[in-house]
Amino acid sequence: MFSLILERGVYLLKAQLDSEQEPRLVVGEDLQVLLPAIKIWCDWMLCHSTVWNPPPSCTDYRVGPPGDAWSRLATMVNLLEKLNYTRTTLIQGKDTEDREEDLELVKLPEDITLAGFTPLMLNPQDPCYVEKTEDMEVAQMCLRISKILFFGQVFLCGLETPVLKLQKSETGVSEYVSVVEASSTSSPSSPPTQSDSELMVESYSEGEEDSISTLRRLPSCGNVTDDTTAPVAAVEIRSLIERKEELERRQRKQDRHRQRVQVENARLRSETSSGCI
Repeated sequence: MFSLILERGVYLLKAQLDSEQEPRLVVGEDLQVLLPAIKIWCDWMLCHSTVWNPPPSCTDYRVGPPGDAWSRLATMVNLLEKLNYTRTTLIQGKDTEDREEDLELVKLPEDITLAGFTPLMLNPQDPCYVEKTEDMEVAQMCLRISKILFFGQVFLCGLETPVLKLQKSETGVSEYVSVVEASSTSSPSSPPTQSDSELMVESYSEGEEDSISTLRRLPSCGNVTDDTTAPVAAVEIRSLIERKEELERRQRKQDRHRQRVQVENARLRSETSSGCI
């Protein structure tokens, strides 16, 4: 779903930049609806990097549009940077000394709506102000865009396992690109036709006890002789063994991810309880 939102957002940004239009609120009406959702997603990712980083390979997914969310996010960052989002000067809280009477706090509607939402409680909300003479709606959009850009340009590039990086394109222009393992060029929404042996393995992955016991009795891939004259049955067995080993690797990866999520949830509950006390 999020990848679809990014895909639509990238399309709208490209169309706006190509038309050289400059709407009053920096972006068009459709993007005014999409950007708050993208900003909240970025906030959640900021709070819970231990849960999703390093990100899973995009080749693990067979649903959704072609491409991956990280590449689309990189494209969106590149496009947002081209907008005139700095036309309203945002003033950080530390720079407001002796100017409080002339400034107004910028509050985003999505932040107000989700105030107290536990998964976002760890997200630091540094106050930003604008001159009282500024258009508040424009200031809100500029702040929203700056937060998305911070997530993409600073946070994702500065992780121990980076997700985005800045590199020069063939034209010499520096752009942000994804460094996450990308999916193949084929559409994930149109998975390849499965053979009978692959369908058998799918039943194993869904928890069929009979298939599990059968596959566990199979030898490792290295114990099967590589004979080009082997009958079709032997080839299918080899395919099953390889698929079994791949599923076992995925299971171990999911177990590690589940453990990280449990640790993070326990930490959040502990901090929430301490705050209530």
